[in-house]
Amino acid sequence: MSIVITELELLNMPEDLLRDLRTYLKEQRTSEKLVPENTQNVSITPYENIGNSDVSSIRNSEVWEFAEHNIRISEITRKDELNGLPKGIEIQQSSGEGESHHYIANKWLLSEELRNVLDTAFKYGFTKLWREGHPRHAFLDGNSKYKSGVKHISFSRSHHEKWTFAIDIDNSRAPDIKVIVVEKSLFEDLMKLFIEKTSPGKSLSPGEWFQEKGGGQNYKIHPSDLETLLREITK
Repeated sequence: MSIVITELELLNMPEDLLRDLRTYLKEQRTSEKLVPENTQNVSITPYENIGNSDVSSIRNSEVWEFAEHNIRISEITRKDELNGLPKGIEIQQSSGEGESHHYIANKWLLSEELRNVLDTAFKYGFTKLWREGHPRHAFLDGNSKYKSGVKHISFSRSHHEKWTFAIDIDNSRAPDIKVIVVEKSLFEDLMKLFIEKTSPGKSLSPGEWFQEKGGGQNYKIHPSDLETLLREITK
């Protein structure tokens, strides 16, 4: 007997459940145990190429490959968690000049929201997910804090320049993306494009910006405004 899970059912499935299903199937398919004859096979119809992306990636895969940017992003599996790694994703990127780093971004999943941010960033040339000293060396693979993971995923156009914008778990409820954090040097661009949010206690709405009270005192914008900002600063 075959159970077919449709694309619509997968789209509507909670992220945690979808992640657990993928992890379970991966573990079962790599097991050396024989499958009993009366076992029901679960057939998951894969997604086609996502939206307007110019890279080939499957939505219900545990790994996203962006070959032209030397990027590989994979979810931490249940087995990895049992070995001491935090829930989240591992980001690997080579500079193309022999230098390669990978780190864990805590609590994030391979979700539609994350994919939208990545596609928008890559469209405007913000293809670097690490830079010198960011994340700090201790959080990179093989170092003392690697298993602790980092709170953010930040973007820049070069491995040698400062980050331009980021998503982090302090301002968002990962894997949901509630805000985009924008580096404070872009203040004049924000003033030109958006209006300052002055009413406290409410979530950011599209078209608004707000300054962090602590930390680096950077700025926050609504995720739907990311493309507007990147279009302005790259024109």
